[in-house]
Amino acid sequence: MSVQKRLYEYLLQYPGIEIITDIEGEEGICGLFPYGDFESIEDCDGNVRYTKRFLVLFKKGTSIGSFEQEDYSWVGDFFEWIEEEAYNYNYPPLGLDCFIEKFTISNLDFYDISEGLLNGTYSAVLEIVYTKEV
Repeated sequence: MSVQKRLYEYLLQYPGIEIITDIEGEEGICGLFPYGDFESIEDCDGNVRYTKRFLVLFKKGTSIGSFEQEDYSWVGDFFEWIEEEAYNYNYPPLGLDCFIEKFTISNLDFYDISEGLLNGTYSAVLEIVYTKEV
C-alpha cells in the first residue's frame, strides 16, 4: 500500500475530516496530493531514507462572525492534533520495515475563497521523513 493511501487512512482518524481525491465538494472535505519532488538517500546497508511532502486541501467557512472562529479553531485543532501525534510517536503505520523520523504540517494558507466569502479552501503542507530498511 502506498504512503499516500496510508496517510489517507491515518488522517481519517481526525473527527470531522473526510478524505477525497479532489477538492470539489462541501465544507469539511479534504484532499491530499503529492507535493513537489521526493528525496531519497540510500545508506551503505541498503536502507533508504525518504522525504515526501503532500499538499493538504480542505474546505472550511471563512465568513466573519462566530462561524469564522469555529472554523479557525477546527483548523488550529487539526494542526495541533498532528503535532501531538508526532510528539507522542503516533505516526501513520507505513509497515514493519519503515521507521518514521519526522511527521509535520506547516504553511497554512488560503487557496481559494468562494463567492460570497462563506467558505474557502485552506492549504497546508504535510511532510513525512522515514527510513525503509532492507
